[in-house]
Amino acid sequence: YAVQAGRYVEPVRQKLDSRFAWIDRQLDGKAFLTGDTFTVADAYLFALTGWGKADWMRSVYHADIDLSRHAHLRAWYERVRARPAVQAVLAADNLLR
Repeated sequence: YAVQAGRYVEPVRQKLDSRFAWIDRQLDGKAFLTGDTFTVADAYLFALTGWGKADWMRSVYHADIDLSRHAHLRAWYERVRARPAVQAVLAADNLLR
């Protein structure tokens, strides 16, 4: 399945990158997705962006979500990742690196 699914990685990566570009524009001037307050939408997006960085995504599908082209999204990701509750969950799940 992984070999067959691998052919979809590049089209999906392109589509995801266009969505991340849109989110990046929405984050311009905002700390979080809806403004200055962290919401469930931020938690969900953090999970989605985290999946793209997961070891299994890289090893099975050779996928690695690169946020470097999206400065606002990258800054948002780092802000969310630095939150004490997020750090606690990442530590409990052995996902800090």
